Amino acid sequence: MKRILLSEMTNVNGLLYYQGNLFSGVSYERFDDETVRAWLVHDGRLDKPYLSPYFDDRSDLLHVDLSAGMSDYEIPCFDGKPYSGIAYSFEKDYCEREALLIEGDVISDTWWSNDGILLRYEQYTPDYSEIYEWYRDGALKRCSIWRRDSFNGALTYSQDGHLKGIGSRRGFFGEFSRIASKSPAFPVRNVSDLFTLQCAEEVWLVGEDIDDFFVGNMCEAGMLMQTKKICIVDTSITDSGITLLAKCPLLRNFDIQEKDVHRLQLLKAALAGMESIQAKFS
Repeated sequence: MKRILLSEMTNVNGLLYYQGNLFSGVSYERFDDETVRAWLVHDGRLDKPYLSPYFDDRSDLLHVDLSAGMSDYEIPCFDGKPYSGIAYSFEKDYCEREALLIEGDVISDTWWSNDGILLRYEQYTPDYSEIYEWYRDGALKRCSIWRRDSFNGALTYSQDGHLKGIGSRRGFFGEFSRIASKSPAFPVRNVSDLFTLQCAEEVWLVGEDIDDFFVGNMCEAGMLMQTKKICIVDTSITDSGITLLAKCPLLRNFDIQEKDVHRLQLLKAALAGMESIQAKFS
């Protein structure tokens, strides 16, 4: 939904219009002291106060326009102090960024297009951190999740919704259900959901959690029916797994990057006699 400054709208008989159309979305009323009041608007009528669903419900926090104060290089401040509250950043007539800050540290952050499409969402907690990116049509592009000194992983999608990349290290797959219960943007409920998706023509498999059992499940679920090239980076796949992948109907190319010399030799030997498959090793 669109996210527009109230000052850019026209009030006609108590109804809000934007660019000649009855407005539905979020309106932002900006005051002289730089504080902001956000409202949900439905069919031109103010409905109720708005707070991003990506933030904790903290009604006690300030809401402030920090368009000139949000920087990746300086601590955002308000009234001379590191800011705690909801920070808004505006580009011309629309809100392009909303962030929840505690003492100048970004806890949650969202970026929006001029059409009100969510383009990026970041969340930082003691439990884990996550970053999501979307295409301008609203399709999920990538999610990356990690916990310091523990798991990390990523899922990458093409614009048509096919999986382009799966990465998992140090137990990321095992965290899916817990992440899904907490994150409003995580795209799958569990690992089983992952196996219901289709992969793109080129797909990346990254990290030691991806092993023969995992790729066997991918093949059995039919995830790779459209895949022509697989890039493998430091996984736990052995000769058994690579042989399964090579049987995918359209598969013609492997690009394999493997630090483990013994595993690299196993993969080379397994693919050596397959004339229909081209393989690059590094």
